[in-house]
Amino acid sequence: MVRFLTEELDKDYFVKQYIQSFKRILLVGDANKLSAREESLLELEKKSSELFFDTFVKQHGRAPDEDSLLEQVKVNFLKRAHLFKRSAQVIDEEHFILSHVDQVKRMKEMKREAFVEGGYAYILDREKKLARDYFRKHDDYPEGYEELIISRSITAVNRGLEKLATDFMDSFSYYYKDYIKRKNKYER
Repeated sequence: MVRFLTEELDKDYFVKQYIQSFKRILLVGDANKLSAREESLLELEKKSSELFFDTFVKQHGRAPDEDSLLEQVKVNFLKRAHLFKRSAQVIDEEHFILSHVDQVKRMKEMKREAFVEGGYAYILDREKKLARDYFRKHDDYPEGYEELIISRSITAVNRGLEKLATDFMDSFSYYYKDYIKRKNKYER
């Protein structure tokens, strides 16, 4: 069947609409925010849509229309849906961070009154950032390595929390000690 093209779309609009449509399909039935892995896959999808746009212009001498855009989203989503498949999540980023901060707060070295003003809060904020960075780094592995993906493996979660606790103690010995109140020579 011959289909006539309608109004041309400019490249920025095409790519933006492509990603919005792809995201909308991706989040149907699960309106949670996208994982770091899904965000990186969407970046690849964006590059793919730009390539499609440029190829379309070369082949047809004009930009694609809205129907071409929607057809391309559908075709590519069906082709790559398995890459976006979500497995059961053991822990999300927010709860991993909270778990690490809670373990730090329970350590005997972390008595609020032992720190200079702002020191306790600074240490906890820094540990939150370290936990967030650790989670994001260890939540992005290719298909087939699910046991390494921290959001899907309790073993990876436990290993991560242990590593962060060890790193905290190292930081405490060398870096965080500068935030501890100094006792004068008359205090016991």
